[in-house]
Amino acid sequence: LPMAQNVSEGEELQNVHLDEETKFEEEEEEEIPEYRTRWLYFIVFAWLACSGRFMSLWLVGEGLSESEIGVIFAVGKALSPVFSAVISVVSDSLAKHSNAARNHVCLACVLASTATFSLMSLTYPGTTRFWVVLVFNTLTEGLKGPVTPILDAITVNGLRDRSQYGGGRVYGGY
Repeated sequence: LPMAQNVSEGEELQNVHLDEETKFEEEEEEEIPEYRTRWLYFIVFAWLACSGRFMSLWLVGEGLSESEIGVIFAVGKALSPVFSAVISVVSDSLAKHSNAARNHVCLACVLASTATFSLMSLTYPGTTRFWVVLVFNTLTEGLKGPVTPILDAITVNGLRDRSQYGGGRVYGGY
């Protein structure tokens, strides 16, 4: 307290003003967080590469014919845009209410797609192998479809400078 008596009132106000200005500048910098999604692109692209790269060979081993395998892949790829459109609209509408909604939808798609991919390997009594694989592959492809567009939306919304988008997304291509 003795030091406070030696400081004049004007100097004290000036010090307070400088401290408030410094705090304001610090708060301004922390206000807009920038997302770093490079590692997410790498993980998602690696996940996409691993979730079916040699699937046709596995399906031959399961006893399916080439025409059945073609139908399985065609139906999954044909319906994937429908799933993507519906899930992306839901994701965008949820994002209006919560900033983390897209993150949750993206994670749910990854987990659900991984689960349906895994369920494809099980046998179910009373059903042929073709129908089991067709249903679960269609679900897997449909749930994988919106993951990358939702991740793109997360990235673009989290960037201060949108011209940096390509630099972050390229990490998934390595």
